[in-house]
Amino acid sequence: MNMESSPEGTAVLDPFEIRVLAVLAEKEATTPDNYPLSLNAITNGCNQLSSRDPVMSLSEDTVAEVLQRLMQRKYVNGITQAGARVTKYEHRMRIKWSLEQDKLAILSTLMLRGLQTAGEIRTRTGRLHEFKTVGDVELGLQFLIDKYPPLVARLALAPGTKEPRYGQLLGGEEAPGARGDGGRLRRFGVGAAARRPRRPAGARGGAAAPRRRRAARAVAGLPPAVRVSRSCGTARRTGARPFAAAAQQAISSSKACRLACWSMAPMCSVFDSTMRKWSHIG
Repeated sequence: MNMESSPEGTAVLDPFEIRVLAVLAEKEATTPDNYPLSLNAITNGCNQLSSRDPVMSLSEDTVAEVLQRLMQRKYVNGITQAGARVTKYEHRMRIKWSLEQDKLAILSTLMLRGLQTAGEIRTRTGRLHEFKTVGDVELGLQFLIDKYPPLVARLALAPGTKEPRYGQLLGGEEAPGARGDGGRLRRFGVGAAARRPRRPAGARGGAAAPRRRRAARAVAGLPPAVRVSRSCGTARRTGARPFAAAAQQAISSSKACRLACWSMAPMCSVFDSTMRKWSHIG
């Protein structure tokens, strides 16, 4: 059998193998009365819609093939009880990597739900292990990072974020951003929404956005008094009320500005009521 290996010599797991192992570890903690699991139960857990990223749709035949590969690599045990009609399966991750339940809960959650912060992991592992603080989660993550070979990687901070995210390394590839280069977003279950191309800047504000920008560039080079009146006219046409309010405030602050805007009042009906109060100015 051909077995792909990482540089450290450990077997590389494909996404289906990672999902099957994570489901076994999750159900061991959440439904201990039904553990070990049958092939049908594992398939249902793999195709579960909640608490899964990405959501998969695996057939029983595919899951059976995955289980055979995992048993050959000693990640899974098949148990056939006397008188039982079906074989049941249990994982061996706790023995394989010498993991206690808190570390196994963290790793399983990363395997099931992709990239997460320490706070998200604490919230989502409640049924697997109860962490009292985020610091406890970070200690568990650091343990998994320090193992040889490492099982988890800490990603570089993304722009605009305050907390780093973490990803599991069982797929044999480095987590995106672990070395500050951004990585490939396809890894660790980042969905298609994260890869969606950004819209052109001109398309964000609708049809009125280019018109407002052209008007702003045209007004920027005018004298102050003219700029206020012209901006107010632009505001009336495009519905940008803050421009009109700013223009009225500027008019009331300067007699010279009032005089200039009085001569241009026909450009903007916003000034009509204000100009009547200053009709004595000649």
